Amino acid sequence: MNEKDDDAGTNPNPTLSPVASALLAELRQGYLAPEGTPGLDELVPLRLSSRDPITGLYGVTHLRHAERTYLQQEYARIEEALKRARGMSDLIAAFENPFSFRGITGVERLANKAAVNAAIQRATSVSTSHHYSSQINERRKEVIEPATARDIASLERGIKQRTIYPESARTRAIERAYVAEVSAHGAEVRTTSYPFERIIILDSKVVFVLDYAVPDEEDNQPALMITDPSLVALLCRIYDQQWERATPWVGEAPAVAGDEITPRMWQVIKGMWERVPLKTIAHNNGVSLSTIHGDRQKWFNLTGARSEMQLGVWYVSKEGTELRRLAE
Repeated sequence: MNEKDDDAGTNPNPTLSPVASALLAELRQGYLAPEGTPGLDELVPLRLSSRDPITGLYGVTHLRHAERTYLQQEYARIEEALKRARGMSDLIAAFENPFSFRGITGVERLANKAAVNAAIQRATSVSTSHHYSSQINERRKEVIEPATARDIASLERGIKQRTIYPESARTRAIERAYVAEVSAHGAEVRTTSYPFERIIILDSKVVFVLDYAVPDEEDNQPALMITDPSLVALLCRIYDQQWERATPWVGEAPAVAGDEITPRMWQVIKGMWERVPLKTIAHNNGVSLSTIHGDRQKWFNLTGARSEMQLGVWYVSKEGTELRRLAE
């Protein structure tokens, strides 16, 4: 037996025979064992005994040091085994569909906004063909600003982009600026009237839709990630239908022709801005309330506004002010 045996192969199981246990007890009392003593072949590999280079005899080692050395080596071997296991998983994943998420049968519920964003980010990172989406809500500045650079980079990589917005987006300067910039890099954008569905399609292989089976949770709405080919094909068809009935938009402001606006319509929007009840506006103009409601709806159609607040923003905008001046 020699010192190189200490580091050869893997660690043995930390068990001792009665003979080795008895020898260890003797060594701890100061006994020095000559080479070949029964039990040394068990103690030395566990570093419980070592050879004195001068006398050639074997004595006891520091037991806690032997323990630490043994544990460090075993933990290192465990880490190496885990690395190999992860490597095997990565190897297999490289040959699978990049959109196949572990444990999915075709539909997975994403419980909150964080889970939705993480899944979309992962799927987007491996897509190679196109990103199609429809945005049903107003996109805030803190969302649009980082999205602009990201979407332009995606377009420059050759990813085709299509987005559907509500008509009211044409009245919002932030969204107009974003659409103008991405359109200049090849993105296709259209607007449509409500109702239409919020959909995100990546390479026509994975689709994200809102989960309507649970109550609306405002800004933390759950969603469904769908990879089942039949369901994906259905949702792509629905998106295509929404796209076909939408109107192309490259970021221009809504065009409102002055000759489409009657003097009474100006009275209606002015009264709405001044918070005059619609019944009073109808009485002052000598028409029915339904006629005033019709004029109100025409304003929404002409400006693309979705609410009276958005209509008020247009009314005091540069375009609205200029048209009022021309009408006076």
